[in-house]
Amino acid sequence: MWSRGCTPAFVKVVKNKQYFKRFQVKSKRRRQGKTDFRARKALIHQDRNKYNTPKYRLIVRFTNKDIICQENGGSGRFRERRFPGYNRESSQFKADVHRRHIFGLHVADYMNSLKDENSDQYQKQFSRFIKNGIAPDNFEAMYKSAHAAIRSDPSPTKKKEKKTDVKPKRWTKVKLARSSRQNRVQQRKTAFLKTIQAEPEE
Repeated sequence: MWSRGCTPAFVKVVKNKQYFKRFQVKSKRRRQGKTDFRARKALIHQDRNKYNTPKYRLIVRFTNKDIICQENGGSGRFRERRFPGYNRESSQFKADVHRRHIFGLHVADYMNSLKDENSDQYQKQFSRFIKNGIAPDNFEAMYKSAHAAIRSDPSPTKKKEKKTDVKPKRWTKVKLARSSRQNRVQQRKTAFLKTIQAEPEE
């Protein structure tokens, strides 16, 4: 027996059946090598001598054609200077610009300009909008109706469970009874004797 303050220098990890049955895998994004959770926590960890000073985190995501950077913070995310419509040089906030962004009117302006300049590109880029009957003129009404529907019932809709006929596989072997094991041994012996008898004598 070891004393309380003494631990063995080396303990061999026995990777037997019990080890693998109790093995807990890492999270999905860690297994994929996409997220370093230790570094992610360190990005928002603030020193204690700075007390309640917020520490912002820059979130970077890569797509096929864009690199998207999002700034994330704790208590400072509702300040006016973080919204569209704020001018740093004049330190003034234009609420009308922010309102246009909320209702997607800046996208509607881009759709109108693209439609006039390049009709083929407009058909290609906004094909889903055209298919669903979303025109630049009804953007504000669409978002207002969506906001009203959310206020009336903010609870999310429950997803329907997909029923499949696929039965999950069980990778662990079922333990056989003693009589079954003896029967299996007898079958192997019989099969082995048949192969010996079937071999031609030299």
